[in-house]
Amino acid sequence: MSTYVPSLLFSFCMCSVIVVLVFFFLMIRRPPRSTLSSSSAASDVYKRQVSTQSTGNPTLSMSHTHPPELLLTLADPSPELTVAVIKRLQESGLEARRVEGVDHDAAIVITATMPELEKEAEIRGLQKQTVEVDPISQLRRHEIFTRGEGKQFEGYGTSEFFLPFERVTLVQSLLDAARVGSELHAMLDMHQDSFLKEGLRRAHKLEEVRILHDEAEQSKLMSALRGRVLVPVQEVRDYFGSEVAFYFAWLNFFTVWLVIPGVFGLLLWALRPEGVSVDNSPRIPAFTIFVALWGITFLAFWRRRAAEWACTWDTLDCDDAWKMEDIRIDFAGELVVSPVTGFKQLHYPSWKRWYIWYPLSVLVSLFMLAVAFGFMCLSLNLQGYVHGSDEFDAHGRRHFESPIHVQAIAAYAQPGAIFDPDLGYVMPLVPVVIHVVMVMILNAIYGMVAEWLTSLENHRTEHDHQSSLIAKRFLFEAFDAYIGLFYIAFYELDVTKLRTELVAVYTADSARRVVIEVVIPRVMKFWSTRSAAKKSQGALKKNDDLDPCMAAVQDALLLGEYEPFDDYLEMVIEFGYVVLFAAAFPLASILSIGCNLIEMRSDLYKLCCVCVRPSCKKANNIGTWAVVISTMGWLAIVTNTFIMGMTSDQLEQWFPKFFKDIDGPGAYDHRARKSGILLMFGIEHFLLLVSLAITAAVRTQPKWVMIDVQRREYEARQALAAERQHARDAKQR
Repeated sequence: MSTYVPSLLFSFCMCSVIVVLVFFFLMIRRPPRSTLSSSSAASDVYKRQVSTQSTGNPTLSMSHTHPPELLLTLADPSPELTVAVIKRLQESGLEARRVEGVDHDAAIVITATMPELEKEAEIRGLQKQTVEVDPISQLRRHEIFTRGEGKQFEGYGTSEFFLPFERVTLVQSLLDAARVGSELHAMLDMHQDSFLKEGLRRAHKLEEVRILHDEAEQSKLMSALRGRVLVPVQEVRDYFGSEVAFYFAWLNFFTVWLVIPGVFGLLLWALRPEGVSVDNSPRIPAFTIFVALWGITFLAFWRRRAAEWACTWDTLDCDDAWKMEDIRIDFAGELVVSPVTGFKQLHYPSWKRWYIWYPLSVLVSLFMLAVAFGFMCLSLNLQGYVHGSDEFDAHGRRHFESPIHVQAIAAYAQPGAIFDPDLGYVMPLVPVVIHVVMVMILNAIYGMVAEWLTSLENHRTEHDHQSSLIAKRFLFEAFDAYIGLFYIAFYELDVTKLRTELVAVYTADSARRVVIEVVIPRVMKFWSTRSAAKKSQGALKKNDDLDPCMAAVQDALLLGEYEPFDDYLEMVIEFGYVVLFAAAFPLASILSIGCNLIEMRSDLYKLCCVCVRPSCKKANNIGTWAVVISTMGWLAIVTNTFIMGMTSDQLEQWFPKFFKDIDGPGAYDHRARKSGILLMFGIEHFLLLVSLAITAAVRTQPKWVMIDVQRREYEARQALAAERQHARDAKQR
């Protein structure tokens, strides 16, 4: 108990300082980089350009007030190709032009006029909000947009009719539909009816297509965050689309639900009796059972909440959208006649994946896991968690003999050594920091290895490619995060060491997230903005007609890609800390609330100011991650039951006759009798049955969503019947 309180107080102090500093850092009000209200050189130029648009300068301005949505960069900067591509894009209904004064010789910005956007929206069957309010849900209904009935849609006729993410989606659709044409087919050696973007890629003429940030919309989004505790999900969806919005919706939901176990755990810690620790507390089993059921209840209500968001955003029916996804550019195969369509299409035999590439992926991944396990063993030695058979603790008990004990490394954690856990609070944290850094390095290395292995598997669609990549990376990085904790909990059976390691790893990982996601991006953004401002100011002195899109284009060229995997992984790992080890770390929930409040702000800032704007994809949930957290929620029932009964003395406080004391090494001082094993078996099955009952009792969709779905299905059937009747009448005439 004496070592537990100082370590937790030290962790609380560190987290409090981090929270205060980061919130102060994030809440500083400063103008955006180059909006109309800022005083940067790029902004001055932009205001000058806007004022000259009325005089008509076709070389520098588009025919509408919205900034361009896409940036297309060519790998071949030849003027002939650039001019031909721009001309072809314009013939395809897009507005395109080259941007001067940026760090690329062939940067083309792309947008579209409102009539072209409306035409494409009608072709795509885009659902738009109507003026009519649904009497059941009390929400405005969504109908397929048609130009002939435009007045029934809210906001029709204004420049803001299409939301920012819808504009991006429609412009991307127009770009994807553009053909090579007669002028480019010789340059690209492609048929003129081939798709332009695919032809450029296959001819190695296309570098990339990036989505440009809209700085006015960015300002609205960041302003909406100020003064709020949680992220404004609706505003995020309007700008980034539903896939990104669902991440923040889940993060908001998770943070709010953490309040319940957080308060419970805080009271449990604050009101603990004298001399009671996490090892022998008779109250923790009740808390652990509560958290296990809380996790299942949270998952059930999240599915319900996700259905509400999906219905509101009209994405309930996008489950099978990936099946119609275009073939990946990197997909290789042989042209064969499809038995479904009768047309020729690329085909890759599945046996090659199952018998060649999947086994290779497993072998390489196992090797990397072995390397990660080796580093974990060295880390536990350096932290003083593993010992040899000839070592004794402060109470004169023989330590648990560990099979991973390495005397040369463990010597640094011996009493009086540099990393002795009982000497202060700073030096014992050094091995933890080293462990966190090594985990980061191993994860980065395996990330590249996993990408290489997944590319060898040659998946047909991007969905299949990403699913395989996520499975590899999650299994490896979750193994990296939990293997040390599982070793201490289920092999050494020492809940005190488990709690200490949880506190140390949680604190170090939280600090790492703040540094990686807040401090470093802020510093990098400051220097890149400063250098870009100097360049813009110098160009302004030379040329008063500096391109107003230059700042956004320059950002898109310099900023890195957004990686949603890392954001989801951090939250899923944190969810595991809360539910998998509730019996050892009751304060994980309350600490996670503060970390999440920082995380959601840093993630939104990263999306707006540090990363390129991601693709605006439709989603009706958090995808594969919903399966991951569901698995962890059910696994938590097993892990916590074992920790209560075998790793600690918690259940023994309630049922002393079911356990017997033994003179074992280290903390291994009791063993479950047959009745104790039956008790744990009964608790586990009781929790499983109650969890199944909770899952069955909570409907996955609220009533108004079910009615809305049934209404849409009815209207679709009626429309199909009317169409068939119309065709029958036409045939009879």
